[in-house]
Amino acid sequence: MTVKKREASAPNEWIDALVAHDEQLLRVRLLWRRGSSRYRPMVSPALDLSEFEGAPVRTWEGFELSDTHFEWPPGEDEDPQELREQARLIVEGLWRRCVHWARGLDSRCDFQLRGYGEDGAVLFEVSRRVEGGRGPSEEMGEEEHSPPQDRFGDDFERINAIKDELLLKLTEERNHSFSLAQKASAAAPELISSTRAILERAIEYEQEQVRGLLDQHTGRTEARARAFEAKQQTQRRGMTLEFLRYAVDATLTTVVPTARAMFENWANRSMQVFPEFRCAQQALAYVGMTLTQPQICKLFNDNRNAIEGFMVLVEEAAKMEDEREALLHLRGMSKVFVTKRFLEIGTPEQQLAGRYIVGRLAMYRLGDYGEPAQE
Repeated sequence: MTVKKREASAPNEWIDALVAHDEQLLRVRLLWRRGSSRYRPMVSPALDLSEFEGAPVRTWEGFELSDTHFEWPPGEDEDPQELREQARLIVEGLWRRCVHWARGLDSRCDFQLRGYGEDGAVLFEVSRRVEGGRGPSEEMGEEEHSPPQDRFGDDFERINAIKDELLLKLTEERNHSFSLAQKASAAAPELISSTRAILERAIEYEQEQVRGLLDQHTGRTEARARAFEAKQQTQRRGMTLEFLRYAVDATLTTVVPTARAMFENWANRSMQVFPEFRCAQQALAYVGMTLTQPQICKLFNDNRNAIEGFMVLVEEAAKMEDEREALLHLRGMSKVFVTKRFLEIGTPEQQLAGRYIVGRLAMYRLGDYGEPAQE
């Protein structure tokens, strides 16, 4: 009975640690272990933990719950009592999850609350043991506490802003392409008609000059005029051919590519402008927003655990500000974008986003080549 009572109340030492390090505290993390193994991140209870035994910490981090690893809300000139009350509410929610976790495993577990400061420095590590076994539901309650939602509001707003910016960019690019096609279509007939008129005027002028010389001279002058006419005719042919060559070159270099692009736009009405990404987070957000349920089910053979894990990784990586950390956060899941199955089910825009993600990751790995591996 003493153990049950101990489990029902939140650890005061956790509350004291949060209050004592409030000014330097940036992140809070809840870890667990069973027996004498090392502490590992908290994951969804729906996952099969036997598949994660012996897996590296990075694999566990890929499925870590967001409400057990969160940023500590900064408190500026906050009343000590209000600060302690806030810390107590957060610790109670985390403690209920610890008790629920231990009872779900029906095993004794150790839980550690760890606080991080600047540059990932560990400020405190406070552990507490929970005995296994099923207890009365009254001690646990049906509700699990999660950190206040307002600390994640900025991340969702940032994702929405990126989505709106991407859609606006796509619309502008599409309108610009159609505008260029219409201008090219309007300029092509005028250019062809102008070329023909210039050629006709040049020929008429040369003919009038030759006829005038023939009418003014006779005899030797006439012979010279004929020779001059022949010479002029040869020059005229050369000039005509040269002019035609320039006209053909101008047509091939301007009108034909424009007409071809216009024809392709008209022939394929369903063609969309491919998106452009400024960073890997935008490509991850685009993939997460455009993948449909049939596509994701076919990609992972209807494996719900794999689907949920993949979508969680994509969502968390898209919310990160640093592109390198976002790519490393994928934990090897970037291989999905180069699989044959993804190339079969993905749209051209999704394949472009996947290749962009893989390319950016390759650039960072190339920059790290030759350096010692970091854990």
